[in-house]
Amino acid sequence: MTKRKTLAAGLSLLAAAALCWPQAAPASLKPENLAGTWDIEVSADGQYFYMTLVLGLVEGNLTGKVSEQSGFFTDTPCQNLAIDGRKFTCETNIPTPPDGAVRTWTIAVEVDGETFTGSISNPELQISAALTGKRSKK
Repeated sequence: MTKRKTLAAGLSLLAAAALCWPQAAPASLKPENLAGTWDIEVSADGQYFYMTLVLGLVEGNLTGKVSEQSGFFTDTPCQNLAIDGRKFTCETNIPTPPDGAVRTWTIAVEVDGETFTGSISNPELQISAALTGKRSKK
């Protein structure tokens, strides 16, 4: 066997072994992992909006409220808070341009320690925007 074939066979064997090696599943989130204050940046069509998400525990259950950092809305309660593996979702009813009507928005993120990435969306307006978050306080 030539050196090239031997090298290719060896690399193939290593790749196959890596795929078969048991991988630890990412640890599932727990409500206490999310509790704290999260600074959020929403990016929508070149515009940026900043919000604060405060998550807490009441009798072991996750609660939340969201505020727009310029004061457009404050302490709006979150509903339907859910954790699925590393994913966190919730809904909040906030005033929405262009008419200021209150609409339900869904926040869906994947949490990685002290940061998260995901989206905020509203099906009525057919809008979805990227968001990132970083915990500012536990």
